[in-house]
Amino acid sequence: MKNIILIFAFVCISLSSCQEKFLEEEVFTFLSPSNFYKTAEDARLARNSCYSSFQDRPMYEVAMVRFADFASDVADRNGQLDPYHTFSVTAEDDMLINFWLGSYQGINRTHAVLERIPAIGMDEEEKKVILAEARFVRALHYFNLIRLWGNVPYVITESLGTDNISPTNVGTSDDVWALIIEDLTIGETDLLSSYDVNETGRATGGAASALLAKVYLTRSGYGVADEWAMAAQKASEVMGMSYKLLDNYADVFDIRLKNNAESIFDIQNSISDGFVNGMARLEKDFGVNALPRSNPYQGNSFATGTKSFYASWTDPNDKRFYATWLDSLDNNGSELSYPDNGMLTPHTRKWKIAAEDIPRLDRFGQNFTIIRYADVLLMHSEAENMANGPSASAVNGINQVRTRAGLTPIDAGSVSKEQLRQLIITERAKELCFEFHTFFDYQRQNVLAVKMGTIGISVPEHRNFYPIPQLELSTNPNLRQNNGY
Repeated sequence: MKNIILIFAFVCISLSSCQEKFLEEEVFTFLSPSNFYKTAEDARLARNSCYSSFQDRPMYEVAMVRFADFASDVADRNGQLDPYHTFSVTAEDDMLINFWLGSYQGINRTHAVLERIPAIGMDEEEKKVILAEARFVRALHYFNLIRLWGNVPYVITESLGTDNISPTNVGTSDDVWALIIEDLTIGETDLLSSYDVNETGRATGGAASALLAKVYLTRSGYGVADEWAMAAQKASEVMGMSYKLLDNYADVFDIRLKNNAESIFDIQNSISDGFVNGMARLEKDFGVNALPRSNPYQGNSFATGTKSFYASWTDPNDKRFYATWLDSLDNNGSELSYPDNGMLTPHTRKWKIAAEDIPRLDRFGQNFTIIRYADVLLMHSEAENMANGPSASAVNGINQVRTRAGLTPIDAGSVSKEQLRQLIITERAKELCFEFHTFFDYQRQNVLAVKMGTIGISVPEHRNFYPIPQLELSTNPNLRQNNGY
């Protein structure tokens, strides 16, 4: 790791608002340990800087659609083959290095909080929650890293310059997984179940449990451990909390209904008084290039749905279709539509914003939803089926999702374990498409090569993980490239 990863702990606290309302704080610059970490307000600002690491441009804003949607049969780059879509991305790719650097910068901010805030004289209960929030952020960063690369450096202390700049990624996976689980387990206990409306966006105990369920699910799918039953238990605990499915699927993506009852953890983005808190570009990246729409802004069609995935939506009763697909629009009084009337590729409607809800044309204030309740319901069905086979409990979650979509519930007595597994894989792709899940789902479910093979794209086994960035390998002699690259 280079110095650039590690020296941001104090300067980065100067970042202003990072989680919607509760991060509207005074701006600080060029801070150091000698003049910071003194008061409760300093602790809150440091906590806020941890969240803001997710909003940096190289992170969810521009990278995750490539990593998790392009690298699947769900989305492509405006109908064209992209290196992520064809699994030909190389170690020199800018997105890889920027995400790697951004993740470790964010992790270093959490270490500053965990090491320095305990000495601050402040309310002990508030301090405990702040420390748990830092742990949650660290766990999410490491979870992303280990899912993308498999072998990543295990760094658990704050770095202030040239110390600890060359950690290894050899033999670290067990430690990284253990740290993720420890952080989230502490979060389940120490995080609050809810916050005041002006503190929307802070991690809750429910978010920790939901993410822990996904961790156990992922480890089981990878073959790291048999934790299907543990994943099912954690998902079941979340199902007993106050989260619920919204009645209308389209409402999940309505920018006016952000942080709704289905949201478990979102990366917050907002626009107020002309200032952008976060830099969401979903409306732009998934927009329709050079075609008039209800919006004054012309999107660049960076990300579109694949023709094959669009064609797989054959059930006319699926209420999600209209909310998911934008396949027709008005062009100065004449209709354009996909596939036969002027629209070359199917687009997604999920991130479309009405003109009256766009206060400025380069940033749109949409949240990045990391976990929502439908995801948890499907995780429970997957884990319960893998642990115990088809049962009423195993189909409960998927049937709640299907019922909202207007689809027939699955009869547990009429399907085998493998048949239910395949139904869940399909359901997750349709429920969560364009939300940065599909590659990780296919990777965990060991169907990536099969899914891509049906559209003529070969995925060698080593491509289940990405190459370690070459820039890191060139500056850190203790890193080892992933097999196959």
